[in-house]
Amino acid sequence: MDAFWDHYTCIAVYGTGTYAKDFLQNYSGNSLAAVFDRVRKNGEFCGYPIRDIEDISSIGVELVIIAAPQTVEEIIFRRIERLCAQNNVDVFDVMGRNLRQTTFGVEYNDKASATFNDIIAAIDAHDVISFDIFDTLIMRKTLYPQDVFELVASRGGRSGISGEEFKANRVMAELSVLDEGCHTLDAIYDKLQKTYGFTDEIRAYLLNTELEAERDVIVARNAVVRAFRYAIQKKKLVYLTTDMYLPEEFLRALLCLHGIEGYEKIIISGYEGTTKSQNLFGVLQNIASSGKILHVGDNKQVDCLTAHLYGIDTFWVPSALEIWRMRDSSIGLEMFLTVNDRTLLGIYLSRCFQNPFANAMEEAEEEWGIYDFAFSFAGPLLTCYILWLVQKVRNKDYEKLLFVARDGYLPMKLYQWFCNNTDRTEGLPPGCYFYTSRRAAIQAGLCKQDIEKIAKQIPEGTVYFEDGHIDSNRSLQESKEQYQNFALYLEREDIKKNGKYALVDLHSSGTSQYFLQNVFAWNVDGLNMTYYIGAIREPLRISAMYLFPKNQLTALLTLDNVKIMESICTSDEASVSGYTRNGEVVFTSLGKGDHEKIWLEKAQQGVTDYFSEFIGKYYVPEQRFNVSMGAFLFFQHKRLSKDFINRIFEGIRFYDDLLAMSPAVFSHDREEGVQAK
Repeated sequence: MDAFWDHYTCIAVYGTGTYAKDFLQNYSGNSLAAVFDRVRKNGEFCGYPIRDIEDISSIGVELVIIAAPQTVEEIIFRRIERLCAQNNVDVFDVMGRNLRQTTFGVEYNDKASATFNDIIAAIDAHDVISFDIFDTLIMRKTLYPQDVFELVASRGGRSGISGEEFKANRVMAELSVLDEGCHTLDAIYDKLQKTYGFTDEIRAYLLNTELEAERDVIVARNAVVRAFRYAIQKKKLVYLTTDMYLPEEFLRALLCLHGIEGYEKIIISGYEGTTKSQNLFGVLQNIASSGKILHVGDNKQVDCLTAHLYGIDTFWVPSALEIWRMRDSSIGLEMFLTVNDRTLLGIYLSRCFQNPFANAMEEAEEEWGIYDFAFSFAGPLLTCYILWLVQKVRNKDYEKLLFVARDGYLPMKLYQWFCNNTDRTEGLPPGCYFYTSRRAAIQAGLCKQDIEKIAKQIPEGTVYFEDGHIDSNRSLQESKEQYQNFALYLEREDIKKNGKYALVDLHSSGTSQYFLQNVFAWNVDGLNMTYYIGAIREPLRISAMYLFPKNQLTALLTLDNVKIMESICTSDEASVSGYTRNGEVVFTSLGKGDHEKIWLEKAQQGVTDYFSEFIGKYYVPEQRFNVSMGAFLFFQHKRLSKDFINRIFEGIRFYDDLLAMSPAVFSHDREEGVQAK
């Protein structure tokens, strides 16, 4: 290394960071006269005087060595290039590259405003195309790569390790082997085996579990894959260049699963013994041998600035997380505290922000239907609700959970999926679909003191009038008959009057529960997603994931949002109007048409797919989750256009059995409100 500066009698080092410190501590010459820095203009660093670079001529400097990470070398060089040229001063980096003689690569996209046609034009202009892999061609549905390690610990239960501890040790093992120049998965697990004292069997089990977890969380970035396939089609020499520890055989199989084939070679840092920040792009140049190279990647520092030092042109494709944060810079990630919170977000980002090109959201709106909408926005909200519900009912001795018709239908299906497909069902009661409605509950549970109070608030036919006055006797007689009919319905469904049950409802002000308390001889518990406190003054035992005081305007309870959630969660049956003398359910005449049934099936499949994917693959029961994540991600639908919302809800009728006697076709008008805290 000494050879490249031995020809100079007066040299200076630029930088006062770790790289500069390491260089100076290992420097053995006697020609070093000064240290330059952008901020520090005087003082001392590692025993050498700090000087202002404007003094470069008076000091007599012949060579400046930039001692800084490669990711900022070009930035520093551009800053001092003119001054050094004016004074005939050479500029090298610590690797011995003469930066004044280096042809730096060109950035084809540095503002996240490029279109798909822009990357196609860039590919056309080059002979060799290199693609980064992770967060470029494919991405993880976890927010951070390290979140996979917590999934490994959760899945690898028989190893007896904790998630947070394993994650920390897994990160440390990776850093350790990186320093040793052997950055492979086998080397990482050798380190972990020494840390924990694993048997060879447990080591192999955990290593394979990590590979399985990686496979489960991966999704293709389809727009970038299209660009990759274009390069293959145009007979370009295509390489994959990645800072990675995963084995080549595994990566090839993983990429093949997502239709990424036909490239020349995967250049993997762990198996080349050097990273992008070191000399991996030099390896790429040696393998490609000739031709103009374009590298496509998501990291502006290691994929772009470092590549430029090798004369490689670059095209930046921001990651899904980067795109999301650029759209709203006020969003802080500190609210996503656990791996569960971060994966809820990660799944959302992988669907909504995987396309890095301009107008991606507008293109998505053209292609999306109700399935995509329900998956992306209703899915996280209902997933949080079911997890909250599971926590609330476990070991509480409920005989059954009564999921109230009609918008309890989808929550019931999700709860049953959880009970049937996880190993965490101990202490959970069965759930059943409970045929009732506010109208039916009022009719069955009406008592005399209620009549005057509610007569003007409920539909005709629930309280009876004669000559403009309330006919209390007839109203109570009808209520008595409905009470008896309702009792027969309960008997048919094996619901005991003196049993312990919980009513599960999506949105509630307590109306149904209040009147059903007049039917049951005990205070039934309510477990709602949202509860509007104060609409019913009588004491009710209600817990809710989100509680709202009376008269507080909240975004989650605006009519548009209630319409969205109830339209997605409802059954395809009509509303319950009452019960026959045999205890059979009587429905209103309003049912759903064929179009609505098909729409509903797609919507509920979207939610179910999100729920089953999260619970089945990513949920870590040992970790907490923040229920506010559900509402936060649901509210992201406000980013979509009004026209899009109206299009996907077109022809979907919203019917309230208590507030509206005739159906209303869904129409979206944005209503501003205060987000639930």
